[in-house]
Amino acid sequence: MQNYFFNKKYRDVFVFCSGEKCRNNVGNWCTRNIESNSNNRDFNYYAAKDLQMAEEADFGFMIWDAKSKGTLHNIVNLLKASKHTLVFFPPERNFYKLNTFDNLRDLLKKCDKKTSEALEKEFRLSVLLQWGEEQASQTIIKNLASTQPTLWEASREAIDNIVVRDK
Repeated sequence: MQNYFFNKKYRDVFVFCSGEKCRNNVGNWCTRNIESNSNNRDFNYYAAKDLQMAEEADFGFMIWDAKSKGTLHNIVNLLKASKHTLVFFPPERNFYKLNTFDNLRDLLKKCDKKTSEALEKEFRLSVLLQWGEEQASQTIIKNLASTQPTLWEASREAIDNIVVRDK
């Protein structure tokens, strides 16, 4: 992702980092260093940064290989915050717009059995998906498409251009 932004000469990029030093910052962009309660560089160490990123984001764009626990965790964080997420799914070379936990459930069905079982064990996804749908049915969700359609549509148009050029 960073290489793409760098090659396109994007300037308005913020890189979120766990701790004092970023793992990657190819464009030497502004950074946001997020402290973590974990001393080990494990899932929990990076999860604090990911949660902060989800809180500050207007919407998400993820490339998910159907295996990465960190990316899936980011998708869940954004959905919990009632934020749209656009997911590029390389196994199918397709984009999926996720607005609800039901959308996530549909995407998860595309994972192989072994991956599904591992993700269920790690995240208790069945419980999480049930919780997400209950929350959605009890709350009026003001999403990005209704509050900032210009930003969302501009992003969709840019992503659509990438897809068209890639085919």
